Amino acid sequence: MIPQSEPEHKDLVDVLVQSVQRIEQVPQEDGSFEKSLVIDPKSLYYKTLIVASPHLARFVLELEQFQNLATQCYNFMSRNKANALSAQVKELVIAYQYSIDSKSSESIRENGSAQSTLIDKIARNKIERSYQVKGEKRRSFLDAMMGKDKEEDMDND
Repeated sequence: MIPQSEPEHKDLVDVLVQSVQRIEQVPQEDGSFEKSLVIDPKSLYYKTLIVASPHLARFVLELEQFQNLATQCYNFMSRNKANALSAQVKELVIAYQYSIDSKSSESIRENGSAQSTLIDKIARNKIERSYQVKGEKRRSFLDAMMGKDKEEDMDND
């Protein structure tokens, strides 16, 4: 039986966690297998990237296929050569992943427009705002005290 995940999404983290879960068979002590939901770290890594390029998905496909060569080379080469090739491929894949990470952390600001990074999006919700009530005669005193502007800002976020 597959365990059910919570149907309610409380925040962005819950949505991300549920979107990267996959079913995996876990061996038990008695030799049987139990299906359970596990988090796929690669899927989480790729979903949290923010790269403004239509070619990212194809690059990820090619990178994953290239990384598979590191495990498949043992089927077609001698052990010593396969070890050397596998190590080189793994190091190149790590270098490409660092490259994607650095591209994802860029903030492009041009003519007042910006592409937010993941850090910007998280920090945006943590920004403290102050509200002034003086000089706003058209609002009632009760609206000023109850923070009507605060509610509007929270709705916009």
